[in-house]
Amino acid sequence: MFAEWQSKVGPLPSEPHNSVLSQLQTETDVTSFTTYASGYYPVRRYYKPESPLQANTYPLVGRAVFPQTLSGDLALLTLRPVAISSDGHALDLMLHRRINLWVDKRGDDRSIMDDPILIGFIPRSSSGVFTAHAMREHRNPPTLHFSLLNSTSDWTSLCLSQWIPMSPLPLSVQSHSMRFLTQVSSSEIELGMR
Repeated sequence: MFAEWQSKVGPLPSEPHNSVLSQLQTETDVTSFTTYASGYYPVRRYYKPESPLQANTYPLVGRAVFPQTLSGDLALLTLRPVAISSDGHALDLMLHRRINLWVDKRGDDRSIMDDPILIGFIPRSSSGVFTAHAMREHRNPPTLHFSLLNSTSDWTSLCLSQWIPMSPLPLSVQSHSMRFLTQVSSSEIELGMR
């Protein structure tokens, strides 16, 4: 099962030293997760309660995986780099950080989140297949998917719209369309992440 959302926030106040966070409430109690440095190399991240939020926020390039106690993992996929933190009860994504505003040469100050974020609940046995397929799906227009991924050969054997591995999404999240996942061929499995 995975959901894709796109949030737009802005314009931001003109004062520097502001951060915009998107918080996702989860029903997990996981204080460690894996990010992928440069999108390829896995790095294990741990939450340290004695450290401030800044020390517990890590770069997220491409994807992050949160181990679950159930039959699968919770995965986050992004198209552009963001920062991520988790205290075990919520996932905090730093969408934008405004520091030294007068040095920023881009200066267009339009909506700060132009790319969607993909959240998935994946079985441990098919995480590699999920990544290749989800990254392809992720490049399509924002879509809300509800399908329990039981195996790599049958992506839509069960469709459960009642069960969600996290709390409901915020009211600012809108579903643009809904469709089921299709089966992944072996050639797409070999693609992995680019």
